[in-house]
Amino acid sequence: MHIEDMPHSFAPPSAQSASTGMQRSRSHASYGSGFRSSANGPRSDFSRATQSNCNTHSRQMTRVFFCSDSTTMTNIVPSRTSQDTLRYLTNATAKKHSIFERFLQQMKKYHTFQPSFVEDGVYSTLMASRRDSASNAWDTVGKILDASSSFAIRHNADGHFLTTVENIPSVIRHISSKSYEAPANRPFSGDSLKLLSPLSIKDKDDAAFYLWRREHSNASPDEVREELQFRDKERAGEWRKFFASKKLQWKADLDVLSGNSRDDMSLQSTPAYPREKEQPELPTELLDKQIEQGLLWGVFSNGEIQAKHGKSAAVERAPTLATEIISDYRKSNELQEWMERKWRHHTHRHENAALRIQCAYRCHRARRVAARRRYARRLAFMEARRVEEESMRAWSTALRVMTDELNNTGDNFNSTWRSLNFVFSKLQAKAIARRARKKAEMDSDCEVKEYAATTIQRVYRGYCGRQLARIIRFPEVFEQLRRNRLQAAAIMLQATWRGCATRARIRRQTEAVLLIQRLVRSSAARSRLRHLRATRREEREQLTSQFAAKLVCHFLKGIIVCRRERILRFREQAELLQRVTSGLFARQTMHRLNQSLLRLVLWTQRRFRSARGRELARQQRELTDALFQHLRRVDAATVIKRAWRRSVMAAAKAPRVDMAEKRNFKSTAITEHSMEEAVVMIQNWFRCMRILRLERAERDAAREQLLLRESAERILCFYRRCKSLRSSPPPRTQQVDRKKLGNM
Repeated sequence: MHIEDMPHSFAPPSAQSASTGMQRSRSHASYGSGFRSSANGPRSDFSRATQSNCNTHSRQMTRVFFCSDSTTMTNIVPSRTSQDTLRYLTNATAKKHSIFERFLQQMKKYHTFQPSFVEDGVYSTLMASRRDSASNAWDTVGKILDASSSFAIRHNADGHFLTTVENIPSVIRHISSKSYEAPANRPFSGDSLKLLSPLSIKDKDDAAFYLWRREHSNASPDEVREELQFRDKERAGEWRKFFASKKLQWKADLDVLSGNSRDDMSLQSTPAYPREKEQPELPTELLDKQIEQGLLWGVFSNGEIQAKHGKSAAVERAPTLATEIISDYRKSNELQEWMERKWRHHTHRHENAALRIQCAYRCHRARRVAARRRYARRLAFMEARRVEEESMRAWSTALRVMTDELNNTGDNFNSTWRSLNFVFSKLQAKAIARRARKKAEMDSDCEVKEYAATTIQRVYRGYCGRQLARIIRFPEVFEQLRRNRLQAAAIMLQATWRGCATRARIRRQTEAVLLIQRLVRSSAARSRLRHLRATRREEREQLTSQFAAKLVCHFLKGIIVCRRERILRFREQAELLQRVTSGLFARQTMHRLNQSLLRLVLWTQRRFRSARGRELARQQRELTDALFQHLRRVDAATVIKRAWRRSVMAAAKAPRVDMAEKRNFKSTAITEHSMEEAVVMIQNWFRCMRILRLERAERDAAREQLLLRESAERILCFYRRCKSLRSSPPPRTQQVDRKKLGNM
């Protein structure tokens, strides 16, 4: 909360007698705003308007227009709603934006949006200052839309105020909580019962309570509670009465203004819809203000034409009160007609009125701040004076008691009393000597200053006399000097005249050049204006879209600011999460790298072992083939030997030829059968080996493809990592807190 917007309250009638003249310059009410802690909980700082002593000007300057009901304000739960001020303002801003968008849509629908930079406007021929005129027009439109929005809120948002307040989270929490305790029943804390210091007093309520506590220093907590409850009830009753009267007065003023605008529009154009209600009656004290506001509104709406007819004509055309309250703005075309015809040539009146209102408000706020500071200084001075007087009284009492005791005790304390008198006499002598010395110094300074002034006057008068004597003694020199001065003056006059003539000639030439340029540029501007009027609708739509884009950008900037604040608020947690996440990613990368290295090692080992196994199998196969060849040779030699021996024995055993032939036939059949089985086994073994070799070759090819793919992926990852490191600066190495990691 700003310093100037702090709540201000006034003291009760019992405390007003101690107020000074400087306190009367403060405004009679601080309609404002906030909650101040008291002994029985938070209480609102509502001032008392019936006991104010300020003038009429300050009362008029401190008017504040509320958009809610007094009953609603008094029935609000007494909680600290100031904590939810940001949310409440956000809701109010959103509602205002919705009303603003709806009003823009209505203006586009009825084709009443005619700013000053379009055709037939005030500045339609000044195309060079197009951007400035557009911004001024948008400012004027913004002011009018603010006025219309406030009028719409005054008629439509009255019934929704309680709903808006109940939607505040803190109010919902206090209403929904079953353990809520009234402020009067809450227990007292130690701080609420302490006596306030004079420097901590901010308003008259605090001063009155401080005086009461000082007068009743031995008051019990129950008495303090009863006193605060009585003051709160008194202040609340006065505030209800004051707010009810102010609400009636504001409603009457708004009805007067709305009736004035409606009557002014009816003089020029017939209203779209007839009036539904009759004219309300006003009290007699509001008739003067009504006439004055009617005159001001007539001058504002009708311009200088009505002002030239005089006050009598204005009084005759003064409008009456409003006869109806507009509930649906889409059914009323009076505001749109006024926007079409009346506001173009009166933008300066808006600016002057806004400047006057701002100046008056700032002066009022400065006066309030100055009065508050003067009141605080006055209280501090009074407290210091009171403390000084009390200390002096205590010192006098102690001195008197000591004197009485010394006088009553006798001769035993005579020496002490004499020593005290001696000390006091010494101190008094020193004070008198210091005062005399100071007075002597002041007298010496006065004498020195007087002597210096006399000396300066004497020297100056001597100089003037010597100059006069020199002139009388040497008149020819004086005449020569006079001629020189006259010659210098003549030269100066000639130079001045020639310069003036030259400047006049240059000015005439410049004016002629400017006139020619103005004519040429006006002709070019008229031709350009004829060309640009064909595209005014597109430009108007473009400006409307730009305004919408500005609104969207403003809204997005607000969101970005909120997000930035949220990011800064949770920055440490985000950095910790970032460090943990980066560590997790690094560990995952190392794990994948270890797995790939493990797979590579396993593949290398498998290839090495398979190659070693194949080599051992080949060597074993070679040994087996050599052994088989050796066995075949041995078998062939055995067969040859057996055949030779059989041939030898056949000759010896002729009778047994038949038996030998039969035996040879059987052995031949057995040999052929065994050879066929051996051939089949050899074929099966060869086919199995061929299939195994094909499967092993396919498996080796697939493994090689997998290794090549993994190698390519690792190379790509390494290349991308190197590229990212080169493109971005190296991150700062931050040490991870192991305790936080352990807690997570």
